[in-house]
Amino acid sequence: MKDAEVIIVQAFMAALCQQREPLSHDIQVKLTQIGQSLETRVRDLVTLAKNTPALATFYYNAYDLLTQAAAERGTGLDFLPGDRTREQRGRETENITPDVRNNIENMNKLLVAIEDRFDKTSEVLRAPDSVKAAWQIFGQLSN
Repeated sequence: MKDAEVIIVQAFMAALCQQREPLSHDIQVKLTQIGQSLETRVRDLVTLAKNTPALATFYYNAYDLLTQAAAERGTGLDFLPGDRTREQRGRETENITPDVRNNIENMNKLLVAIEDRFDKTSEVLRAPDSVKAAWQIFGQLSN
């Protein structure tokens, strides 16, 4: 599998781990079919993620994190969240960055778990409930 395809599968697994309920029967059938020949059908995961609202945002967030981490390493400034409460700010225009460090740290931990158990990805896709299988193998990331 090419590096770009590995990233696609990792991002899709991360999206599965963030689901709160099982996917529809039709989507699960498609996942099972893809899982039976994952090596040749990786691109179908992109199409499925793009066309499934429950997966799309989570897939693209994970994909962006996987592809941009190296490009952004060591560049720019660290923007830390403001420490004032809403009452203290009054009518000022908010010009602070929300604190998403924990979310990114948790996503990075999940992506490491997926990378460590990458050989289980076909098994997750072929499972009767891919969301539950992803949680059991990689862990659950609450959204």
